[in-house]
Amino acid sequence: MDQTVFTKKTALIVIVALAVMAVFFVFWKAYSPIRDSPLKMAPPLTTYASGGEKTQRRFQRADKVDDAAPLMPCGTNFEYYGWFAVHYTEPTPELKRIRQYTNTAFAVIPLQAKVLKELGFKHVVYSISFITQEIIDQLIEEAGGSIPEFTVKDPKSGKEYPSGVKDYAKGIPGFREKFFALYRPKLDTLKRSLEEIGALNVVDVFYLADEPALNRNIYLDQEFLDQIVAKFKQVFLGKKTVMVFSQNPGDPFPGTGKHLAAPPALDIVGVDPYFDPKKVSCDTESVRSWLYEKDPYTNINWAKQFKKPIIVIGDAQLRNGKAIGRFYPKATFDILKADKDVVGLIWYQYDKSYKEASDSGELSGAANDPELVRLIESMSVAQAATQKSVGR
Repeated sequence: MDQTVFTKKTALIVIVALAVMAVFFVFWKAYSPIRDSPLKMAPPLTTYASGGEKTQRRFQRADKVDDAAPLMPCGTNFEYYGWFAVHYTEPTPELKRIRQYTNTAFAVIPLQAKVLKELGFKHVVYSISFITQEIIDQLIEEAGGSIPEFTVKDPKSGKEYPSGVKDYAKGIPGFREKFFALYRPKLDTLKRSLEEIGALNVVDVFYLADEPALNRNIYLDQEFLDQIVAKFKQVFLGKKTVMVFSQNPGDPFPGTGKHLAAPPALDIVGVDPYFDPKKVSCDTESVRSWLYEKDPYTNINWAKQFKKPIIVIGDAQLRNGKAIGRFYPKATFDILKADKDVVGLIWYQYDKSYKEASDSGELSGAANDPELVRLIESMSVAQAATQKSVGR
């Protein structure tokens, strides 16, 4: 989902991390936070915590919301509709409000799946980013801790410089085989953890990989990506899977490349055609063209070739503290709601503490702009009112 390719998430706060890990071990047996993750499916867990007394209280059982969650935005084809919001460990007022106009939420640790179950979300999408990172960390340690980096060549001087991107295949002999030898046991552990807290039944979609073509140092080739899905299906029977795809279509930066295909066993194809203000104007046809064909990194027409349901990641990030305007989100919603192949729209990203550097400036979460959040909420509410008025 991330717009930039190799930005790392917020650094761990050591004191909060220790508190979080201690509570998780005793009560929930969840996963420990991860330092310096090259993956971009989820930020470090410790950014969710507030510390101290609140850190302990957040694990108490939440009051269950009594009213039913909306099945889907009325008047649309969206089976999955929501925010990508993962900076939480309790049912916050913001989560409760989001749940009133969306039906899909994301979890990156078992505890979050339990929270979403109590809030009554119809769909819970679970990211396995922590599992992938745990495998990488273990393999790095077994290899002695030193992994070489890809190099980039200065076009003027011809000198080569470290790129900052680890070459796992070069630094870890037998990387492919060792990765999958750990993958199955990690999945088994995750399944048991979800079962122990009664959350396995609420997770109906698992998010297996984010932008694999931009992480080719991990997802080495098409066979590797296919195996990610196939081996997952052997553990989590009957659960749906999704990957979000993006590529580097030009001169590839080390560790990146052009699209890998959606694996045959994958259930849902995700794309994230992020807004580019230099290439998209404020008219409906310009937005439609960008979403469906002109975004060179990922677009809906590319996804349609696989004949699978599609989830679109809608751009709701702030750039240097400013929203992208009211027109683009509204046009995105209106264009996609009538496409029978698009079964979901997920707005990226909500969390107030989310920050990431990019070529277009610092990106931050939509929660920092209440007007943008209200706009997206109003679209769902307006759809519901329209449906009710015509007696659907």
